[in-house]
Formats: sequence, C-alpha cells, structure tokens
Amino acid sequence: MVRLLIGTAALALLFRIFESVWPEDARQKRTRRETGIDLFYWFFDTLVARIAVGGAALVAIALICGWSALLATR
Repeated sequence: MVRLLIGTAALALLFRIFESVWPEDARQKRTRRETGIDLFYWFFDTLVARIAVGGAALVAIALICGWSALLATR
C-alpha cells in the first residue's frame, strides 16, 4: 500500500508539472470537485482487483489440486 501511495504521488506530481507547462485547456481549473472521487476509485479499484486476482488464484490452485487428487484415486 505504501508503494501505491508513493507511485500515485509521483505520478500526480509529474502530470501536474506536464499540465502546468503544456495545458490542454488553459481555462480548466487545476482541481475539480470530483478529484476526491477519482482518488477513491483509484485506491478502491486497485484493492478490489488485488483481492479478485488473489481469490481467482486460490480457486485455480484448489481446482488443480482437487483434479489431480481425483485423477490419483482412479
């Protein structure tokens, strides 16, 4: 989680610099009301994806072990 925070902060800083030097739309505000929602989604999505991949890996391992045990008994 610490690596995710550090990576997010580094990318935010990098893109903040890019947007201040080469803005796509100079009239656009730097921060928006939706920034908090964007940050929440960024961390929530990462957490859910990590749990889903771990769960899928456990199910796959259980199926493989169960299948090999079933084949061994025949």
